[in-house]
This record gives sequence, C-alpha cells and structure tokens, in this order.
Amino acid sequence: MPTQLQSEPQTLSGYLRVVRRRKWAVIQMLLLGPLVALVISLHQTPEYQASAGVLLSLQRTANVTQSTPVTPEDPARVVQNQAQVARARPVAERVVRATGSAFPNAAALLQSSRVTTGDGVDLLTFTVTHRSPSAAVRLANEYGRQFLIYLQNFETSSVTRALGQVNHRIAAMKKRGERGSLYTALRAKQQELQTLEALETPTASLVRSASGAEKVKPRVIRNVVLGIGLGLLIGLGTAFLWETLDSRIRSEDEVRELLGLPLLGRAREAPRRLGTSLSMLHAPESPHAESFRTLRIALETVSRRIGAKSIMVTSAVDGEGRSSTIANLAVAQARAGRRVVLVDFDLRYPSLDRLFGLEGRPGLTDVVLGHTSLVDALAEITIARSDDALFARGNGSTRASASFGGSLHVLTAGPVSPDLRELLVAPVVAELLEELHERADTVLVDAPPIIPVGDAQALATHVDALLVVVKLAFVRRRLLNELRRTLEIGAAPPLGFVLIESAGEEQVAYEGFYRPRRLRALPKVTIQ
Repeated sequence: MPTQLQSEPQTLSGYLRVVRRRKWAVIQMLLLGPLVALVISLHQTPEYQASAGVLLSLQRTANVTQSTPVTPEDPARVVQNQAQVARARPVAERVVRATGSAFPNAAALLQSSRVTTGDGVDLLTFTVTHRSPSAAVRLANEYGRQFLIYLQNFETSSVTRALGQVNHRIAAMKKRGERGSLYTALRAKQQELQTLEALETPTASLVRSASGAEKVKPRVIRNVVLGIGLGLLIGLGTAFLWETLDSRIRSEDEVRELLGLPLLGRAREAPRRLGTSLSMLHAPESPHAESFRTLRIALETVSRRIGAKSIMVTSAVDGEGRSSTIANLAVAQARAGRRVVLVDFDLRYPSLDRLFGLEGRPGLTDVVLGHTSLVDALAEITIARSDDALFARGNGSTRASASFGGSLHVLTAGPVSPDLRELLVAPVVAELLEELHERADTVLVDAPPIIPVGDAQALATHVDALLVVVKLAFVRRRLLNELRRTLEIGAAPPLGFVLIESAGEEQVAYEGFYRPRRLRALPKVTIQ
C-alpha cells in the first residue's frame, strides 16, 4: 500500500477542488501578471517600424555574358542570396552615410533592421526600427535605395570588366597581326558587350516605398493580455505546487488508505455553545450527538466479531478530540442499555474529570497506590430522562431520576505526576482492568496519544482492541504514516478510526505538534 497519496484524485473535479482551495494564489497572480506587464510597458522607450519592398529580376547577367546557355538557378535560392547581400556591411555603411546621425554605425543599423522574403519569392522587404517614426520611414526607403545602387554598381562593373578583358585581347591580336576566327569571335563578343553595357537595365527596383511607421513598442494591450495569461499559468502552477507540498489530510479516503483501517464514524467538533459539555448529556437530540450513536452501533458490530470487551481509544497526537469522543461514546453505550466503565489512563493531560465535573475525586492513581478502593474511586454517572441533566453519585447514593437501563461508571486519573506514569506498566494495571471487566459489559480506556509517548503502547498489551481518533486537517501525512507503523507493531488490533472534522479552532504549538487551547472547565458537580 502506498505511504503517501496525492491531495486530490487526478480527475477534473479534483483539479477544480485544488483551484478552489488555492483560489487566492491564482487570483493574486492573475492580478499581478497584467499589473507588472503594464508597468514594464509604460517604462519602455517607444519604437516605430517601417518597411520598404524591392522587386528582384531573376534574369542573371551572367547568362547574357556567356557564349553558351547557362542552366538557370533556383529562384528561391537567388532571392536568399540577394537577401544576404542586402545584409552585407558595405550596404549598411552606404545607408549610414546617406542618413547622417540616425544610427552611429553599420552594426547599429543591422541590429535594428532585417531583410525578409516572406512577402513573395522575388520580393525583398527592408524593415527598420527606430525611436522616431519619420526616421524609421526615411531609413527603410534609403536602405532599399542603397541596396539597388550597390546591386547596380556590382552588375555594371562585371560587364565592364568583361568588356575590358575582350578589348585587351583584341588589341594584343592586332599588335601581333592575327586575324583568324578567334579574332572574329572576339570582335562579335566586343560588340555584344558594348550593346549590353549601353542597354544595361537594373535587375531590381523599389516597388513599395515606406509611407508610415507602425508603433511596435510598447504594445500595452498585447502585453497586458500576455500578462493575464502568464499570471494565470503562474497562479495555477503555484496552486498545484502548494497543494503538492501541503501535507495536510483532505478527505476520509486519504486517512483510510494511509492507515489501512475502516471508518467507523465521523463527527464534527462540539458546537461552541456547549463549551466543555458533552452533547450526549446536554444535547442528546442534536446532530452532533447522533453521530456518536452511529459510532456506537458500528463499534459494537466490529468489536463483537473479535469478542473485544475492553477498548482503548487513542490518537496520533494530543488535541484531536480523543477524550470528548470516548466520553460521548461511553454515554451513548450507557443510553443503549450497556454497563460501561470509562477509565482515564492519560496521566499527562487527564480530561475526563473536567468533562464529567468530577474534579477532586480519588482516581486511578489512588487505587493503584492503595490509597482508596476501586469501588470508592468509581463515580456512577446517571442520565435523567426528564431533561438529560447530569447527576453524579458516589457509593450507594440514590439521588437520580429514572435511568435508561444501562450504567456508566467513570474512573478519573486522580492526582498525576511524572513518576506516576510508570504505574502504567505495573502488573496492578492488568489486575485492575480484569476487575473492571467483571463489573461491566464494556471497558473504555482513554489513553494518551500513541506517537509522542509510549504510555499508550504499554496499555495496548492489557486491552482487547484499539479505536483511533483522527482529526481531519489537523494531523499530517507523516504522522499518519508513523501511526500506522506503530499500530502494526502494537499488541492490540485496531478496529477502525473515528474522523473528527475540524470547526476551525485556534491552535498553538506544543512539543513539536499542535494542540488546541485548553477548554474551560464546567462548574463542579456535587458528588454524593
């Protein structure tokens, strides 16, 4: 079984629940993204872009100058070559000299311009970016014009060089007095080159002059839209990363799979109006009390299968509602007609005396040390039928109205100190539990948390089964993993777990774990 789960199942509904839980992270990034984009855009220097188009003639001068036909080149390759010529440094230097101080040097011009062939196979587009719109227009047109001049000079010079070579050879042949067929062919080529030089036409022309410049920087609307999209992506990424790193438990399915135990019941924390009162005593018809009736039925079903008579209730750490859960469960079993004995074995932070108003009575430690008898230490809790008011009585007292047929006796922890905690491993504890078994149908043991201290593990050797209390969104995965390991090596089998849903109480740090603030005690109930 895996020891660590994802926070939500990998489904669309799971993703939506993650986004809903982390909505403020998404909203903050969604607002911050466009705000940053707007601030950056407003601080950018405006830039404008203008473009001019030059149409190329794909007829090569070389074909005319050769005496034999030449295979034509690929037009796309010719255009790419001409684009590279346009990006040559000599062309850029001519533009810089012609435009004055628009750019300090040819490198700056080449960095702020480009020559593309995207508008057509035989069309070159000269695009220049500048802070001034008028300068961008002038530079784009001048770039195209200087390229035409450079190309024309290059092509004319090639014909002139070819004509010069032919003239030189003809002069040499005249000097030697040669008048053969070669001389006749050179004369024909001389006339052809002279005609070509006279009729030379440009192989490119400026067909689209730049008339206006477009603002390309900053594009505020585009940047804000991109900021919204980027903020949304960052927000979602932050939400899912946060969810992955968050080790809190989100659902009962996670608890069930991490512990490998069945869910026996679930309840919310007691309503604030009850304070430290038990809902099974003071609000038995409330939904909160009904959850413990459901827990009682489930617990009796599973405990009957293994014949468990003594059940210890524990939790991973302190503050998960262990004592209030076992107290309400004990009252629910007593109302169902069972004889129940509830023992407080938490000698570190005992709570049952406050929950039942039994402060000051002798308890477990008094019995173990021989200061009092078990009969004198047991306090009988009787639940009145009329108004469900709580009455506590001592030995033999008859001050109580009609009960529900069951009985509930509570053995509080009594005076506690660090030295007395060693009594939990004494043989007298086993004898005490055996004696309680004879007096009751069920013995419920309120034990300390099982992870921080070893008291609960020692007690587990004297009981028949365990019931685990888990407070949702209070414990972490690592604690549940440790709890499962501890339960697997324990002496008593765990029956299942009770899930306590948090009502958002304030929490404070305690010994590396979290513990709720101590509840206020009820007014002491007189014990007769």
